[in-house]
Amino acid sequence: MFDAATIRPEHLASVDRVVDTLYSNKARYEAMAAETGVPWYMIAVLHSLEGGGSSGSFTRHLHNGDSLAARTTHVPANRPAADPANGVAYSWEESARDALRMRFTGWHDWSLAGTLWQLEKYNGWKTRTLHGIATPYLWSATDRYRIGKYVADGVWSPTTVSQQVGAAAILKRMEPRALIRIDR
Repeated sequence: MFDAATIRPEHLASVDRVVDTLYSNKARYEAMAAETGVPWYMIAVLHSLEGGGSSGSFTRHLHNGDSLAARTTHVPANRPAADPANGVAYSWEESARDALRMRFTGWHDWSLAGTLWQLEKYNGWKTRTLHGIATPYLWSATDRYRIGKYVADGVWSPTTVSQQVGAAAILKRMEPRALIRIDR
């Protein structure tokens, strides 16, 4: 599906903007990758989808996009388990470390299939299993997605079109630009 998917021409500029923004923060993602064993591009894609990375913001939890001012309130709630190091608010690194270790400890298959599997798992399977569509979390901005998305935890809208650039679209633009290479 990944190889056959194409980025919709009307979304190409926005996909490139997201890729450029994420790549400009590569050093920060690489530092987290060195700590957690999760590839930098996986962290970048998750940050884009969950924590404001598409705009270059580092003010949201990587778990789910909640503010770093306190533990998460949305799924997964009450993360990170530890108090913030400075006693006031979490740093992006504290949150990312917790989210990545919580989700990926013991996972080593960062092939394309393994990466896409983990991305869909991160957001949840219900879009595909309950609603029978390719999840916008992965496929938004490609020809594999058109309409329908969860607009809040557990709240499905069959008429809403995702405005985010999906993970697969980001990865599909990173590869030909020689920013990443994902084993098949």
